[in-house]
Amino acid sequence: MPTVKKSSIVDELAQKLSSAKILILTNATGVPVKQLQDIRRECRKESIEYHIVKNTLAKLAAKKAGIEVDLDAVLSSSSAIAFGMGDEITTAKILQGFTKNLEQLSIKGGIFNNQLLTAEQVSELATLPSREQLLAKLMGGLQSPLYGLFNVFQAKQRDLLYALKALAEKKAA
Repeated sequence: MPTVKKSSIVDELAQKLSSAKILILTNATGVPVKQLQDIRRECRKESIEYHIVKNTLAKLAAKKAGIEVDLDAVLSSSSAIAFGMGDEITTAKILQGFTKNLEQLSIKGGIFNNQLLTAEQVSELATLPSREQLLAKLMGGLQSPLYGLFNVFQAKQRDLLYALKALAEKKAA
């Protein structure tokens, strides 16, 4: 029989699981507390919550949240879950960056669009440009033809002015 405290933890986890856009599961065994605090601090800046959870409570919360993915493969040993509430790619990039600096921290996998991701897929996701970068590229691509068209129209007016100026100088001479 679960205790009241564990029931409330499961409810809170289920709520976070259902509201997160992406979940990234990491192995936090042996990571010093100071580094965990640094990870949490950096994650908070990008609307990411990072919590160490018990595997059995995480499985119960996933079932309650309606996540129909078999989590047995990724929920082994000590687990921490990053709940990405903002940009999915930014979540993957931040955790991937920490795994490069901390050899004890490793990515086990993730859940995106109710599908289980492997650690390799999360790493590939981290290499993609962020949403802001993609929007900037799109805007640049849209503006480029307009600038070209503007320069074409401006060139005709400029050429006409040069021709009139040359004609005026010729008549003055």
